Amino acid sequence: MNSCGLEQQHAEIRRAIETRFLLSAPDGAALFPTTLLQAPLTAGLPSWLHTLTQGQPEQAIPYLISRWSQWYFALLVAPWVYVHLRHQWQLPYHLTDIAYVQSEQGTPQRFVLSSLGSPVEERQWQAFLPLIDEHIAPVCQQLSALSGLSAALFWNNAGVRFYQGMNQAEQEGADVRHAADLLDRAELANGEKNRLYQPIRLRTLPSGEQKKERRHCCLIYRLEGGALCPSCPRLRAEHRKRTTGIKG
Repeated sequence: MNSCGLEQQHAEIRRAIETRFLLSAPDGAALFPTTLLQAPLTAGLPSWLHTLTQGQPEQAIPYLISRWSQWYFALLVAPWVYVHLRHQWQLPYHLTDIAYVQSEQGTPQRFVLSSLGSPVEERQWQAFLPLIDEHIAPVCQQLSALSGLSAALFWNNAGVRFYQGMNQAEQEGADVRHAADLLDRAELANGEKNRLYQPIRLRTLPSGEQKKERRHCCLIYRLEGGALCPSCPRLRAEHRKRTTGIKG
């Protein structure tokens, strides 16, 4: 590719990144470094959860944290995976290189990256291990400890967004085979359990229609006014109860 073509390609990549991320904090905005999610736990909730939980009953806090993680992974993991697959580009992944701007509701609103990242040639599932090991794993561990909910729930919240980023890239013609390979592996090369394994599964309904279903329920239906998501695995149990009740 000539220099003009390379410039156009890099300009396109930059636009894709700047559409999804910030490279500097907006004027006057408070920045929350993601390293806060590695801080030692104390008796109270950390400061970055105060706005989210203010005025909320104590029993709702675990499910608010699950919903918080949905925003976190939707705004970070999904576009990170999309850019990686669509443009063969590795964005920053270390906690020290990423911060976020908070919404008025106390959830992540935009992520701020320390740099644009760099090209990546590797097209094997191992290319995602830095993001998983250096970012997703410590975040899921900390959110589980803070909420008292299973770490598997947070891994599934992350995995669903990984899956969505992969799907978006595939719809635009990207080669996503190595990402799909990762999600289809029950174990990693070292024999360790793959905690992103099949975050979304296809279930065949009695009608023959295929329906997408999460591996784990995110539990946010337990919040006031909450309802089961269309992809919630609990819907099958609810359906069985209704069917059994009718038959009885």
